[in-house]
Amino acid sequence: MLKANSKTAAAYCNVIGQSEPQPGTRPNGVYMGKTKVYKLPFFLDGDVLINPHVSVIGTTGSGKTYLVKSMITKLRMEKGFDILIIDWSSEYSDAVAFMSGRVWGGGEASCAGAGSLLSGVNSVDLSSIENESERAKVAQSVLAAVRTFMLSMEPAGLVRKILVVDEAWKLPDLGQSLGRFFREGRKFGFMVVAATQLVGDVNNEVLSNAACSFIFRLQGSCNLDGLVSSGLLEQRHVGAAQSLDRGSCIVSLIYKNGYAPKRFVIDKVDGFHFRRYSIKSDSMGIKVTTGKLDSAVRLLRFGPEEAMRVAKFFEDNAKGVDLAQLIGFLVGLGIGRANVVSFLRALGVPDAPTALAMESLKGVEFA
Repeated sequence: MLKANSKTAAAYCNVIGQSEPQPGTRPNGVYMGKTKVYKLPFFLDGDVLINPHVSVIGTTGSGKTYLVKSMITKLRMEKGFDILIIDWSSEYSDAVAFMSGRVWGGGEASCAGAGSLLSGVNSVDLSSIENESERAKVAQSVLAAVRTFMLSMEPAGLVRKILVVDEAWKLPDLGQSLGRFFREGRKFGFMVVAATQLVGDVNNEVLSNAACSFIFRLQGSCNLDGLVSSGLLEQRHVGAAQSLDRGSCIVSLIYKNGYAPKRFVIDKVDGFHFRRYSIKSDSMGIKVTTGKLDSAVRLLRFGPEEAMRVAKFFEDNAKGVDLAQLIGFLVGLGIGRANVVSFLRALGVPDAPTALAMESLKGVEFA
């Protein structure tokens, strides 16, 4: 089928398909970034794909981990999905803290029940295990327990849980440990996200069963040949995959309607700033890390819904949170004056700016 970047031409000629996606209008998609050529917004919507699974491929430092963290955070915030992450290098701790989740050590996770790991947001941090083969054993053990739990569940029509496997190429026997999730997960409401940098070590069964693939910068003929043989890339895309800028990626989608895979380039993934925020007033400016924000939320024992609303407020104002607006937001959640002060102290905000900000909020009644 012929392709064109003209929406008008595609509408008038039934042999021409638009090569870049039209702006997302479906309410179920999450925004991932804009296309390279015409800057059209791309919304990832698993409902229109043949399955909800995602593969993310790219060299170290190309942007794949940032995309996964941003994607699952948006899905958690907008849809409330439960999330379990197999994290080899403690790269997801900031995102887990942002979502008010829990990080489990390898030993803890092996003893925890799969039901606990699949409730809320949880990460199995394998970084403290020095031996690589032991890390793989723990990861396989957790995945086996999760699969057994999954098979005991009632079939689900919609996705409710996300399983993220970072550095999937490190898992021995992928067809057994991960491939089964790709084959069976959709039936039980699981979305599987596999991130890897070595395509040659990830069998085609895993790659070909992901209806959405994000391909970042890659080098090495074995990696590129693997993508071509799996059908994720055409030979003409190989050059582009080698020259992508950091944060830019090729997207390959397989829709339910049976059309050939659609491929286009996202100029830059539009995600979250997990590391730190700034709180500002006329007399103050401080930096707040996601870890400190998570600690402050836990200190006040906010419920999950309140915690997510606080996290979203900070993310929506990532360029600078106004202290008075923050106080007004907390009051709107029903937080009393004393707890507001305690929360701000936990973030490192001195009492004097807090008092001035409270005085400026005319008409606001504190509980």
